[in-house]
Amino acid sequence: VRGWSVEQVCDWLRSRGLSALEGSFVENDITGAELLSLDTNDRLQLGISQVGVRKRFEEAIELLRQGEPSGREAAEAEHSEGSSAEDRETGP
Repeated sequence: VRGWSVEQVCDWLRSRGLSALEGSFVENDITGAELLSLDTNDRLQLGISQVGVRKRFEEAIELLRQGEPSGREAAEAEHSEGSSAEDRETGP
């Protein structure tokens, strides 16, 4: 998620039924890293003020955060992905 582009964030918004927020997220250049760190004030500035929309957004963000690996797990995943790519390039 942290590496998502603005377009990937918009894809996620659409998948959660929050496509009305896309324009604001594009205008404010919200990538995956920013998405995960949005606070209440940021959400209000992005136009997430309706109670129902805000609740759906908060629930969706919480699910994303729960699926985020810890810093150590992320580093290990990057390392193993890099090793795999190197192994594929060099071959047996």
